[in-house]
Order: sequence, then structure tokens, then C-alpha cells
Amino acid sequence: SPRNTFLMMPRTDKVKRESSERVGRAKVLEQEATHVINAAKKVAEEAKATCERDHGSLDPTLLKETEAALKPHLQALLDQLKVLETSGLGDAMRAVETRIRRTHVAATDAATKIKVLIPTVMRVQQEKLSEQRDEKLLKEMLASIMEKFHEAEDLVEKAEITSAMIEHAGDDLAEAQKAAEQTEESAKQAAAAVKEALAAIGLKLGMLKQFESDQGRLKAADSLGTFSEKLRVANQKLLPLLAAQDTFKAQVEAKNLSDEMEAKLMPAEVEVERAETIAVPLLNFAEAALAAGQAAAEATVTPKAKAKTKEKESSKPAKKKGETHELPTAEVVALAAKHASEAAVNLQGVQKLLDQKRSNQQVLFSTPMKKVLERVETRIKSAQKKLDRIKIAQKELRERETSTASVSDVAEKMDSVAKAAPSAAVAKLEIR
Repeated sequence: SPRNTFLMMPRTDKVKRESSERVGRAKVLEQEATHVINAAKKVAEEAKATCERDHGSLDPTLLKETEAALKPHLQALLDQLKVLETSGLGDAMRAVETRIRRTHVAATDAATKIKVLIPTVMRVQQEKLSEQRDEKLLKEMLASIMEKFHEAEDLVEKAEITSAMIEHAGDDLAEAQKAAEQTEESAKQAAAAVKEALAAIGLKLGMLKQFESDQGRLKAADSLGTFSEKLRVANQKLLPLLAAQDTFKAQVEAKNLSDEMEAKLMPAEVEVERAETIAVPLLNFAEAALAAGQAAAEATVTPKAKAKTKEKESSKPAKKKGETHELPTAEVVALAAKHASEAAVNLQGVQKLLDQKRSNQQVLFSTPMKKVLERVETRIKSAQKKLDRIKIAQKELRERETSTASVSDVAEKMDSVAKAAPSAAVAKLEIR
């Protein structure tokens, strides 16, 4: 039988052969590990890039697929690491093992980010879908009210245009009355349309709970509120138009009252103007006398009071240099007094009529008529001030005449005494 034969080789050759085998195994394992590492790195980098994209553009399905794609690479890295650790190659594989561990950490980090990101993206996607549904719902809501809204706006504009015809009618009362009736009718139609549109908006506001997001509800409330506010403003414009006939009637009554008062007031004002014109010499004299009295009084006032007087005088129109005002003639004074008295009687008649009108119940509840009487009262007061100036001038003249007469009387008496003195002295001597 054949005998087993052992090949004996030198120890050095054996070591070389084993070393060569280790190097070969290490090279093969490194190549395998590099392949696994590169594949894992590629998937991890793709996952990282996906995480950095805008969340709104991400698809949860894509993220789940990316997460699933990472799992086999993570396992492959662990398996490869185990192969290296049990290879018995020791330090020869340390660097490769380190690369595998680092790649595993990076891939694990990417997988964790993907896992955390999935619910966030799903929430963003859900919000986006909710926003789209809310936008669609709002568009439908607005479309359902726009017809009523525009109809109400058009009718309000029509009523405003119709109301302008009242003024355009001018003195044609029949045409103006017709325009007022048409205005009121148009305003009623517009008011009904506004009410209907507001009711439609109110119904939509009650449906806000149908919106899925708070933002959608706020946007809808704001949009509906804008249209509602426009309708409320339009409704305010209609208020005076709804009472167009009453307003027109009040304006006609106010005009009639104005004409009646004017018929009384104008002649009275003419009389006052005439009296004032005739009394110009008297007024000028009184003004000059007053100025002279003030000048005489300045001698007794303090410097501070003088300064105030000077300040007041500076605000008055400057008098012409050398201007003098002589004592008015008796004829002028009498004529001025006559016309002033007649004007006062006429003005009192207007005031009496004014008082009568003010006590009228119709006037009490009519703003236009009250305004007419207010204007009349202002004109009466203005005319009365002119008559009061004439009265003051007349008083000044009387005081001047009284003063002059007193001085003249005293002078005559002193002259009589002076003439009688020598005769009395002679008579006394004769008695002695």
C-alpha cells in the first residue's frame, strides 16, 4: 500500500506563504468593505439631500422609500464589520473597520433625520391640502354672494343718481316732487337688496366652521367682513334718500318761510341802511367826540393802561390827517332820527314775526326751517347794531348840547354880575 508522504519545507517559506495569504485575504476583504461603504455613502448622501429640500415640496412616500432603502445598507455595514472582526487579520483591518463605523454613523444619522421628518412633512402636506380645500370653499362662498352684492351696489348707485334729479329740477316743483318720489322708491329697492346681501353674508359667516384651518377661517372672515362693511357704508348713503319726499317737503316749506321772512326783513334792512346813510354826519361827530373824551381821559390813567389803549387804537383804521367832524345840523339830526325810528318799528315787526314762527310746532321739528330763522335772526341783530350806533350818537349829541347850554348859561350870569359890579359900588358911595 502507498505510504503517506509529508512534504517538508523550510520554516521561512511557510511564513512567507502564510503572509502572502493574509495579504491576499486582507485585500479581498478591503475591496468588499469598500464596495459596501461606497454603496451606503451614496444612499446616505441622497437621504441627506432629501432632508434639506423644502418640506412643502417633499412627498412622505418618497421619504418612506428613502428610509427603507437605507436599512439594508446599515445591515450590510454591520455584517461587513463582523466579517472583518472575525477574520483574524487584526491590525490589518483596523483602518477599514474605522471607515465602516464612520459610514454606519453617517447612514444612521440620515435614517434618523428621515424618520423624524416624515411626520413633519405629512403635517405640512396635510396643511397644504387643507389650505387648498379652504381656498376652494372660500371661492365658492364669495361666488354665491357676489351677484347679490353687485346688485345691491348698482341699486344704491341708481338711487344716488336719481336723487340728483331733485336738484336739477330747480324751481319746477312738480318735477322735483316726481324726482323725490322716484328717489325714495329707488332707495327702498336698494335697501332691500342691501339687506338681502347682508343676510347672505351672515349665512356664510355662520359656515366658517367648515374651514379646516385657522388661517382659512381668518381669511374667510376678513373677506366676508370687507364686503359686509362696504354694504353697511352703502346703507348709510341710503338713509337720507329713504326720506327724500319728507326732505323735499321740508325744503319747500323752508323756502316758503324764507320768502315770507325775506319779504318783511328786506324792507326793514333797506330802512336801516337809509337811516345809517343819513346819520353819517351824526355818527362821525359822535366818533370824534368819543375819541376826544378818550384822549382827555388818558391824562389820568397809568402808563400800563396807556399802553393798552394805544394797542387798541393801533388795531383800528387810521384817521386821515386833519380830519374834523363839525356838529351836524338840526335838519340832519331830525331826519336821521325819523328814519331810525321808522326802521326800528319795521325791525320790531320782523322780530315779532320771527318769534311767532319759532313757537310754531312745524318749525320746531324742521331743521331746514330752524336754519332759515337762525339766518334771519343774525340779520336782525346786524341791523339792530346799526340802529344802536345811531342811538348812541344821538345820546352823545344831546349830552354835548346840554353841556354847551350849561356853559353858556354860566357865562351869561358871570357877564351880568360883572356889569352890575360898578353900579353897586357907586350906589354904596352915594349912601355914605
